[in-house]
Amino acid sequence: MNFLWFLLLIIPGIIKFYAYSQVPYILADNPNIGYKRAVELSKQMTHGHKFHMFVLDLSFIGWILLGLLALGIGVIFVQPYINATKADFT
Repeated sequence: MNFLWFLLLIIPGIIKFYAYSQVPYILADNPNIGYKRAVELSKQMTHGHKFHMFVLDLSFIGWILLGLLALGIGVIFVQPYINATKADFT
């Protein structure tokens, strides 16, 4: 029973993580927009796309594991690709 209550804390946190995931990209494009407005825009941009963003993150697991096999050096080369893909998502 405690596990179910624990899930009630984790799952909404993951949903909010994806709702706010575009804030750094919005602030990079418009540094004078303000944090609150960037959060609002991120919520609007990710509305209805959170599951697709989750699946996109799952698609990178293979690349990350492969990079970790190379003593973590491979992750350095994969991370720019992941960031560019997430920036271009919405």
